[in-house]
Parts: sequence; C-alpha cells; structure tokens
Amino acid sequence: MTEPNMLHRKSALSFADRRLGEARRAAALASDTGELPDGDWWDYWQALNDASVAYESAGLGLLAGRVAFMARRVAELGARENVHVAWQKFDRLNAGGCGVA
Repeated sequence: MTEPNMLHRKSALSFADRRLGEARRAAALASDTGELPDGDWWDYWQALNDASVAYESAGLGLLAGRVAFMARRVAELGARENVHVAWQKFDRLNAGGCGVA
C-alpha cells in the first residue's frame, strides 16, 4: 500500500511539472525581445509561483528556489522581464552550469 506522503509528493510533483510547462509554453510565445504581452505576464507569474510552492511541498527545495527566483523577477519587472534569457539561465543551472554567464 502506498503511504499518504508518497501520494502527496507524486501529486505535488505532477502539479508543479504541469504548471512549469504552462509557464514555459507561455514564454515560447513571447516577443523576439523576450517580453510577454501586457496581459499575459500575470498568468505566467502565477504558473511559476504555483510550481515553486508545489516543488517545495514535494521536498525539492533547490528547484523550488530556482522557480521562485524566476517568479520574483516577473513580479518585479512584469511584462519587461526577458523570459527567453530567464529560461536559458534556468536550463543551464539545471544542467549543472553556473547559469550566470
């Protein structure tokens, strides 16, 4: 029998992955300069924030922190955030690179 904590973790991970995927798909629709359309940045931020909270709940604090950082940047900059650059850095970090170059 599966323990309740394992069911919670699996559900949280599934939700987090789904919301992170939604944010990535929204970023793919950004302009050439990486800016989201004016009305879309809020939904993008919400997807990142949801994913961050769910990853934290599932025990993946490092990944949650990286996603939360992206969400904070969007909260600060709104539609001006260059989402293309943000995702490039995120992917480099998760591939083992320093992510800042």
